[in-house]
Amino acid sequence: MIGGDDIKVVIVFGSPFLAELDIQEKLKKAQLLVHIGVFKNIWSEIAEIILPGQYYSEKEGTFTNKNQLVQASEIAVKGFHSTRPEWKILSELLIALGQKNSFETLPQVFDEMAKEVKAFSGLCYDDIGKGGSELTNKIKDSGMKLAKLI
Repeated sequence: MIGGDDIKVVIVFGSPFLAELDIQEKLKKAQLLVHIGVFKNIWSEIAEIILPGQYYSEKEGTFTNKNQLVQASEIAVKGFHSTRPEWKILSELLIALGQKNSFETLPQVFDEMAKEVKAFSGLCYDDIGKGGSELTNKIKDSGMKLAKLI
């Protein structure tokens, strides 16, 4: 359970928990709230520090579709000069805080995630290729129920 006054630092990426007011209230009590994102939202309104993230089309990355196929994405639009991918921002924050940082490339980040997250185990960024790679440890996903349009 998320505590209240004992939270020192919260780093929020994007727009999570927009509908969960109880979580918002607890995280607002942190001594320092940092928002990394693209759009103005509740978090950017209350954050002490706002760092510009990148929109998905401005960065190289991966996504996993509904069929549990991991696919690579390329940069489609050049981002503003002051923006960087979120993983790079975190790496730079670690260095600024005097911590060890072993991530210099996106493939390093993905490969480490594949070691830590069961669904991605056995995958390697360099093996994804143009056609993608299926998750080796598929997870049960009931999916979203579609509302009937009237």
